[in-house]
Amino acid sequence: MCEFLIQQYPEYQKDPQKYKLQVPLISLENSPDQTIEELQIDEQNEILIIEIQRNKQNWLFKIENEEDQNEIQCNFCRHYKILKYDCTCKKVKYCSETCKLKDFSYHIKICDNEDSRNNTDDDIEEVESPFLHNDNIFQFKQNAAKGICGLVNLGNTCFMNSALQCLSNTKILTQFFFNKTYKQEINHTNPLGTQGKLAKKYSQLLKALWIKKSKIFNPIGIKLVISDLQYMFSGNQQHDSQEFLSFILDGLHEDLNRVKNKVNTYPINSDGRNDNIVSFEFWLNHIKRNQSIIVDLMQGQFKSKVTCPQCMYESVTFDPFLSCSLPIPYKNIKFISIHILFANNRQFSCEDKYYYDAQQNEKVENLIDFISRKYKLLKENLLFCCLTFSQLNKIYSLNKPLQEIRKMQKYINQKSVLIEFPSNISSLNNIILPLEFNKYKDENLYIGRNIKQSLTYVHPFVVNQNDNLKQIHLQIFQFLKSLILQTNEQNISLQKLYEKTILNQYVCIQKINIILYIQKKSWCDQEQCNNCELKYDENQTIQQLLEKNIDKSHIFKLEIFFNSVCADKFSKINIIKKPNQDQIENQIQHEQEKIKQETEVNIYDCLKLFEQPEKLQKNNEWYCHMCQKFQKATKQMTIYRAPDILIFHLKRFKTSAGTIKSKITKLIDFPLKNLNMTPYVIEKESPYVNYQNQQSQEQNLFQKSSFTLYDQYDKENLIYDLYAVTNHYGSLGFGHYTAYAKNEGFWYRFDDSNVEKINNSIICSEESYILFYERQKK
Repeated sequence: MCEFLIQQYPEYQKDPQKYKLQVPLISLENSPDQTIEELQIDEQNEILIIEIQRNKQNWLFKIENEEDQNEIQCNFCRHYKILKYDCTCKKVKYCSETCKLKDFSYHIKICDNEDSRNNTDDDIEEVESPFLHNDNIFQFKQNAAKGICGLVNLGNTCFMNSALQCLSNTKILTQFFFNKTYKQEINHTNPLGTQGKLAKKYSQLLKALWIKKSKIFNPIGIKLVISDLQYMFSGNQQHDSQEFLSFILDGLHEDLNRVKNKVNTYPINSDGRNDNIVSFEFWLNHIKRNQSIIVDLMQGQFKSKVTCPQCMYESVTFDPFLSCSLPIPYKNIKFISIHILFANNRQFSCEDKYYYDAQQNEKVENLIDFISRKYKLLKENLLFCCLTFSQLNKIYSLNKPLQEIRKMQKYINQKSVLIEFPSNISSLNNIILPLEFNKYKDENLYIGRNIKQSLTYVHPFVVNQNDNLKQIHLQIFQFLKSLILQTNEQNISLQKLYEKTILNQYVCIQKINIILYIQKKSWCDQEQCNNCELKYDENQTIQQLLEKNIDKSHIFKLEIFFNSVCADKFSKINIIKKPNQDQIENQIQHEQEKIKQETEVNIYDCLKLFEQPEKLQKNNEWYCHMCQKFQKATKQMTIYRAPDILIFHLKRFKTSAGTIKSKITKLIDFPLKNLNMTPYVIEKESPYVNYQNQQSQEQNLFQKSSFTLYDQYDKENLIYDLYAVTNHYGSLGFGHYTAYAKNEGFWYRFDDSNVEKINNSIICSEESYILFYERQKK
């Protein structure tokens, strides 16, 4: 604890020497943002004297040589202060350690001090590794970050941060770097590596993320090493996280390659021999030049079979892989949401979806045909309309493409409504009137009148021109009686129910109006028609009203106003009811279910597509040694042996002629536990274990690692559990990477410097890009 001492010194003027301090003073006057840690104050036995300046008098205590210090501009915050923190290159100075750290990622690019470039990552000292039990469980200090630590974005480096967080939570690889014996495996002479620089920086990164106390870390050191190794990753350009992941794993492999003297290898021909023999020969060729913890943990074997279409010669090769890139089954299945309004009182309304293949150029005619067969309706009685802000404003023709309608719905507030008209609409005396359902909102103080609000879609209502208005009231009541009926009497006639509940009463329906569309002098002789309520007699017929219409191009509409008190009643109007099963043709429904299932894709579908043979196209032809010419051969890839750490890369970016054209945002479902790879991998032992079992044939090739891998797995089944995911948000032009990782049984989101615990229900998403799986142990 620090002691804070505040005292007055009234006798200072008499004897100033009495208060002369024997230790240097630290002034906070010019550095108000400095922390206690930056002031380098010890935690124990430190006395802090706080002096308060009164009325701008001279300070009681003086800092030695204070008059000689000039205020100059800080290289980061640009404020004029006394600068006490400088870079090792001596070219720039800062007012605080905070400013120095914040400017480090920018200044390091021009800093010409070699020590500064090599001692990055905040100059992490050798931190003692956590104690490792036999059951691979670490013991950390109480305040250690334990992997829950964010990484600073150095400028479009989210692609790097997300990959590093996933690798950090690859527990067995992290254990290897915590074991100090990893230094014994560093290959200082490998020209393909960094002579151990990358491995050491990665080890320092892991110690910062797991052992140190800070919750945010600046990874500038590892970025500089990677930039020196591959110029593409220098600067602040955005890159592909999968490309970076492959590069850093390859770099770590070369730094930790136990093969010091690489020998020449020669091509292997399968010549129809047994796959086990040929695959083992390919793996021996591989480990003659490549042996490291990365190979042991993460490298599997592909089997590639190429068949000549002319002579049917088969060439089989077995190649190592670090990650498996899975194609995504792509079928452009779209759907249109439809609100179906049935004919008078048959059923109020229902909602449905029509799924279709956007590449098939389906039209309105196809949609109407499906709905008519599903709901047992007549096609000629169906009308497909556009509803905008509760107003029917367009009728679609039968040859209108569905894709055009869907695009309009996406960008404009439009809905698709399918209206069924009764068969007797063809009668000369029948007409269609729009039926609106409204309620009165509270009176507007500024306008001085009630404002109406629409409750649901406009319904077409078929009436006979010879019906009087009283009969129309009765028809509307019959249409809505299930919503507004106020009695449980079942045997009472419709007329008596109408008289008892509606006629001359404002019980639920406030009133039923016949009003005009807004048109001057359409129905009356007034110069300024205010679209007032039409005065009518209940014995008047529709025909008599039509004869009063001056402008024959405009017709009246029906409005039902619900009392605002009856909220429970008019709210039922907007309920979309599902039709009864006897109204649906189930066999027709299966057609849509089959199309809908094509939109649902899981990782097993991707694995099946990965195994499908493909025909090589022009400019990618294969040279057949039997035919002595290039052929458009058939190529098939399968996973022959899978590693213990299995990384899947979902190929979300579609390419054409070497250029990325679009991104596939389809949701790919994948399990968090128990991914069964048994049907998709030919041999169940990993290449590492298989070689261990057969190494007596080539004892002199194997360079034993100082780190022992766990090899007790189920020999019959390949079951994996997910432990990390890299996500990509955005499109081709711009985007952002994050990571999900499992740490001590909980899932966390790593978004650069931000880290938060999450629910595992959100892990599988449309943004999932790279999946990290670990094989289950016995």
